[in-house]
Amino acid sequence: LRPTYEYEHERSAMVVTFDFDSTLALYKLDEDYGTRFIGPNEKAIQALKKHYKDGNIIYVVTSRKEDYERRLPDFDDRGRILSPNVEDFLHEFGVSRMIEEVYYTNGNLKRGVLNRLESAVHYDDDEEELEALPGDTRGMQVEFTTGNIKPWNSFEVRYPAA
Repeated sequence: LRPTYEYEHERSAMVVTFDFDSTLALYKLDEDYGTRFIGPNEKAIQALKKHYKDGNIIYVVTSRKEDYERRLPDFDDRGRILSPNVEDFLHEFGVSRMIEEVYYTNGNLKRGVLNRLESAVHYDDDEEELEALPGDTRGMQVEFTTGNIKPWNSFEVRYPAA
C-alpha cells in the first residue's frame, strides 16, 4: 500500500485522504430510513479540488464494507437515493480523475490504511477516526449537519471550554 513515485518530484506532493460518508457525501437524519443522502458536500469537494490543483495525491478511505458497496446505490420506496455508490458519486460530481484510489476498511478504523499511505491530512466527520489518526496525520473535522470543515483539535474534545 505504500505510494510509489514514478518521478522524484512527486515525492514532495502531500498525500491527502478523505472519508466518504458525511464528509464528501452529505446525509440528513430520516425517521423512516435512519439517514438519507442529500448531495455532495461542496466544501469538501472544493477542498479536494484545491489539494489536487496544488499537486497533492488524493485517496478516499471509507469504513464501508466492500461487498455492501457492490449493491449500491440503495433507493427508498419512491426511488430516491438513500446511499450512493462511491465510484458513481465521484464520477457524477467530477472528481473521479482526481482520486488515486478508493480504500474500503470494511468497518475497521482507517488508521492502518492512513499510516501506510503516509497521509499528511485526513478529512473525516467521525471523532473516533480523528482521535485514532496516526501521529503525523493532521485531522480536518467535517460537521455532519452542515458539512463545515475545521482543523481537528482533540484537546478541545477532551477538555471543552466551560
